[in-house]
Amino acid sequence: MTIDIVIPVLNEERYLRRCLESVLSFEKPPGLNWRIYILDGGSQDRTWEIALEFAARNPEVEVLANPGRIQSCGLNVAIKRGQGDYVLRLDAHAFYPSNYLVLCLETSVRTQADNAGGVIITHPGGNSYGARLVQAITTHQFGVGNAGYRLDALEGPADTVPFGFFKKDVFRRLGYFDERLVRDQDYELNRRIRASGGTIWLNPAIKVHYHNQSTLKAFLKKQFFKEGPYNAYLWYLAPYAVSARHGITGAFALGVCGGAMLSWLTPFISIPFAIVLALYLMMGFVAGVQQALRFSEWRHVLAVPTGLFLFHICHGLGFLSGVICLLFGTAPVQRIKEPWPGAGRFRAWPFTEAEVPLTMIQPKFYSGHIKRWFDCALSLVGLFLVAVPMVAVAICIHIVDGSPVLFRQERIGRHGRSFTIFKYRTMTQSRVAGSTITVAGDARVTALGKWLRRFKLDELPQLFNVLKGEMSFVGPRPDVSGYMDRLNGEAVRLLELRPGITGPASLAFRNEDVLLAQAADPVEFNDRVLFPEKVRLNLEYMKRISFVSDVGYILKTMLPGREAPAPHFAPRNHRA
Repeated sequence: MTIDIVIPVLNEERYLRRCLESVLSFEKPPGLNWRIYILDGGSQDRTWEIALEFAARNPEVEVLANPGRIQSCGLNVAIKRGQGDYVLRLDAHAFYPSNYLVLCLETSVRTQADNAGGVIITHPGGNSYGARLVQAITTHQFGVGNAGYRLDALEGPADTVPFGFFKKDVFRRLGYFDERLVRDQDYELNRRIRASGGTIWLNPAIKVHYHNQSTLKAFLKKQFFKEGPYNAYLWYLAPYAVSARHGITGAFALGVCGGAMLSWLTPFISIPFAIVLALYLMMGFVAGVQQALRFSEWRHVLAVPTGLFLFHICHGLGFLSGVICLLFGTAPVQRIKEPWPGAGRFRAWPFTEAEVPLTMIQPKFYSGHIKRWFDCALSLVGLFLVAVPMVAVAICIHIVDGSPVLFRQERIGRHGRSFTIFKYRTMTQSRVAGSTITVAGDARVTALGKWLRRFKLDELPQLFNVLKGEMSFVGPRPDVSGYMDRLNGEAVRLLELRPGITGPASLAFRNEDVLLAQAADPVEFNDRVLFPEKVRLNLEYMKRISFVSDVGYILKTMLPGREAPAPHFAPRNHRA
């Protein structure tokens, strides 16, 4: 049996020597061989020299360059190069007890887990009080939430473990580390394993001694510029890796900043805000007392609550900055195109598109997490702003055309489920049976209805459909049965979207009724030409969906449209 031990490094001269000494002191059962790979990402200190020094004395140590610099790139280089049955991923910022490897192997064999690991014992990164404060912050539940591997944990399945002892087959089946993640690459892979039905096993007997940042400033800087944003990017790349502890600080930072600003406006906000903040500080004070007793450091009583507040704010603001970058398409993880939809974005997947597990095909961050909240907020605001005009339109319809005021019809919605769409009635009650298609000059449309259709006011009741979750502001227009429910191939994925009030296809065929009026057979022209083109446009929208594009479609819908249809969609056979 052979084990590949992989250690990515970058400017680790302070810790690398102790790390390698502990690794070379691992207990080695009979018949076990190992190969130690040190991947240097371009260190500017003596890391490379120290690594070469150990390689010269130990033939099982191999030093390699990591052109990608970040850990995930270096890990993938060694995993692809190695020939072992297992991969032990280590960190140079830590040192390990002599039984570490034996316990990892025993746990993996006993549990048949895809990845096995233990718990972190945190050590100060220096001799200063700031280093000890960081240690106190990262070893309390109020600081790190439900991260069991940082706290006291029982043996059993877990969502993640530090570093990890992987079966080599995991990488053949599920791919390698995501090379777009500067942080959280371990967590993403562990959650990918679980999403595919695998097991992550935590054994608290396996212990890692880890050095934290040496100063509070370095710790907070890391939270704001790396940990926070990449927690948000992780949700975009792998929604199956969503964890409340990653995003709760974003809600906290938003609440603190928003509450502080709104408190100046009204006591109805300032009083509840002050109460909530006082409760938070009280919990922080309790944590400070507990850590002061634990580490015999009485300065922790006041320093820990302050440090926890700064930690949560910096991480939360970093998370929010990551969300903003994702919404505007400027996040670094969005610069590399996904090999194919659902491929996991820039992972070296070993299987074809047809073999991608359905659990891995996930929506984008905006469409999967933000779009619905955006719809709810905008529909509530819209209903508030147009409530009076909506009542006025309803009264006009009742006076001019009689009842009913609303038109209701069954349409095909998300996941192929039918729902009732609401519109203002714009046609006579004695509708011509047989066709659901409306052409320009249709005799069924009333005089008031023509005016409502011209300014799209007949669509206003669909704000209730949006609020109910049956529709979205932007998406494919909902069709009657016989169209969206009969899609096949790639087009079937359109049913993952909520139908929209507007969208790219709606804007491209803003004057669709004119095109249909020119066709000898409007139904045949719609089925053969218009509907396939709408499907194509909606698929393009689905691939490029973003907050900015949705806002753009909404604004374009509110602007006057062109009266002339696109010439290349004009019917060949005109009516006489």
